[in-house]
Amino acid sequence: MIHRPTQLLAMVTVGALAVAGCSEQQVTGVQSAPDAAPRGQVAEVCEVATFDQFGHGDAIGSVSLPSLGLNLNVSVNRAADDFGLNGGAVSARAFETDGLDDNPAGPGSVVVEDDDLQWRGEDNSFAGEVDGGGECAGCAGLGRMLVIPDERAFVPWGDYRWGGTVTLTGNFSGGDYYLASYVAVDVDTNSPGIRAFADAVQVGQSAQLGNGSVQTVMTTSQPTIGSSLSFVLGTTAVDNTLGSGALDGIRICQRQALGEDGCTPGYWKNHASSWTGTGYTPGQTVGSVFSGASAFPSLASSTLLQALQFGGGSGTAGGAQILLRAAVAALLNASHAGVDYPRTAASVIADVNAALASNNRSTMLDLAGALDADNNLGCPLN
Repeated sequence: MIHRPTQLLAMVTVGALAVAGCSEQQVTGVQSAPDAAPRGQVAEVCEVATFDQFGHGDAIGSVSLPSLGLNLNVSVNRAADDFGLNGGAVSARAFETDGLDDNPAGPGSVVVEDDDLQWRGEDNSFAGEVDGGGECAGCAGLGRMLVIPDERAFVPWGDYRWGGTVTLTGNFSGGDYYLASYVAVDVDTNSPGIRAFADAVQVGQSAQLGNGSVQTVMTTSQPTIGSSLSFVLGTTAVDNTLGSGALDGIRICQRQALGEDGCTPGYWKNHASSWTGTGYTPGQTVGSVFSGASAFPSLASSTLLQALQFGGGSGTAGGAQILLRAAVAALLNASHAGVDYPRTAASVIADVNAALASNNRSTMLDLAGALDADNNLGCPLN
């Protein structure tokens, strides 16, 4: 069975896929649904790759997006400088934005860390800095970012002014993944911006907002990533085109097909033999499954079979009846191996408990409508 969490922001039919990014783990509330949802629906699950798990200056060799099942390798090809030097493969590095020691080489050094990538810092009188450091106000809260390290041996100094290419590869072929957005930091005005590519197709480009800038770049198209996702800073030619900048907040989404089956409360009421293998029995009480029903003692003591016959009514108690009738059918659909239902049993129970706990009739009816739509997708057990 394929799980469709209720937290998903986007759900659209095939042929009209939403291209707006979606927020991972963001609850938007349950909306009322039509009498029957169309088959072939698609949900979008998104997760953001950040680099806070790395320490300042650490090499970034890979990142994982567990909710998407992605394990990605990170590689960097640094561009040559204006003398044709320092190009080639290097490790991506993490840079801390939250005000580090500006003078890590020790007192007397005039070489300091890049203030364009920090939102607060320390004065460094050796470098003539008396403004408190940290020129990137928008970097507050970003934590660690990914940079192509500059050519000096001490890797956490900052970003490499001539840029290069950051490439993410891995198991993209295992699903319909696309890039939704990314955060570009410190993109100089005389650079071409940070450009994003899904394989060889350009899907985004940051603006040239200047030193210490922060911009969330929404992609202009969302083709499926076949094998690689890359970000190009500057140019690969030795042409004095700068490519300074850092990356953060890389939001990747996956389009997932939803389940296409659902049997009605009437079916489950009249086919007790189909309950076999679901883990539930007709005589089991509602309260033993849905803890939120404790707010309605008479309903909680009813059996699951009786709940399938609830008639509804006015007030919150009536709304709870309508919800529980749809909920029991949804639970059985999600628990039956022969029904490709677009929800899991765990999500049904959690959503129903939350709606009952709200003690709000409209909330209960909205969820009941959504469950009822899924329960009418078509029963393969007939």
